[in-house]
Amino acid sequence: MSVAISNQAQALIQSCDKVTAEASTGAELFGLVDLLIDNPQLCRGLFDSNGSLENRRGLAKQIFSENLGEPACEILDAALTVNWNDPREALAALEVQALRVQLRCSEADIDEITQQLAALSRAVRNSPELMAAITDQTIDLDARRDLISELVPSGSPETVSLLARRAINSVVFGSVAFSENLRSYATASADIRGRQLALTTVAKPLSDRQRQSLSLSLERLYERPTDLLEIIDSEVIGGVRVEIGDEVIDGTIRAKLNEAEHAVQSLNEES
Repeated sequence: MSVAISNQAQALIQSCDKVTAEASTGAELFGLVDLLIDNPQLCRGLFDSNGSLENRRGLAKQIFSENLGEPACEILDAALTVNWNDPREALAALEVQALRVQLRCSEADIDEITQQLAALSRAVRNSPELMAAITDQTIDLDARRDLISELVPSGSPETVSLLARRAINSVVFGSVAFSENLRSYATASADIRGRQLALTTVAKPLSDRQRQSLSLSLERLYERPTDLLEIIDSEVIGGVRVEIGDEVIDGTIRAKLNEAEHAVQSLNEES
């Protein structure tokens, strides 16, 4: 299941960013989303705006008041007040809010979390066998989540494992785009700090001077503070490939060689 973030969801997310969360709030909200995915009738009962708000609040209190902390209950209550076109939009909003809460509560480790999520994304993307196992819908969800947990380095912040497991079955991003989900999570970690994330693929690590120069250039281009996340890939040979959101700036030698090869092929076809 993949659900777009509606304008209503965006408004709810911005509003709920003001809620003072606890360390457990993110995991509680993720658990709530999973429960409602497995119980569509309950989901409709909570978020179908045709039902009275008072009754829906009563239902939420009856089921969740003893299982969710006060911040999670406050966020759920805010979601109940929205007139959703589709209850799944509410799930998408709650999932994004869970992500943002979890990242804000892990601010002390945010750089390490961002690095590890991106590294894990790349590791899975480069292993067709692993990608196939993780996205195979015939395999039990918990088994697939356990598989990805084994790839998280020992001693990593708890948030890395939580988000890696979450990326297996995302309401917003879908269940067949695992590595893209992780990259979206890494991007979100920069966004909540008012910055953008530039995935920078190079053949060897950039020097401090090169890193500073590239960061400043991107900040001038996009008019926003930029965090660089380096990915080392010897196959690019040289140069730099930068990805910011859906935009790609490819200045690698490999890209130039590919362009030259295509140009030669075109000439051969014409002659």
